[in-house]
Amino acid sequence: MKIKIFSDRKYLPKGALHVAMLYPFWGKNPESPKDPTFGRYDSYAERGGSFFEMVPLSEADFAVMPGYWQAMCNQSLTEQFIQKAGKAKKPIIVFVWTDMPRDVPIKEAVVFQTASYRSQKKHN
Repeated sequence: MKIKIFSDRKYLPKGALHVAMLYPFWGKNPESPKDPTFGRYDSYAERGGSFFEMVPLSEADFAVMPGYWQAMCNQSLTEQFIQKAGKAKKPIIVFVWTDMPRDVPIKEAVVFQTASYRSQKKHN
């Protein structure tokens, strides 16, 4: 059974990259062949649709914030996305792509963070 997710490009700030979780649906972000991580998500971009299904918010298990937290925080679009997901009573998935620990002040968010301290780990 696929996990049903919702996201919407209209909540992505201009010039911001969308999160890798959305690659099967929106395509991969541009990447340089010189980058050591080049091609890291190729397999996921091709097969991710077998794990997740993009659906309207009313049918979703989760609302996926379309951009990485560092591009999304302090944006009015982010507040609109949070309010929309909250009104629909959907938990929000947030990705933090940085080596600096950042607190995500969204009460019911599920946070995926590349760097964090075990001692500061939260329930979500």
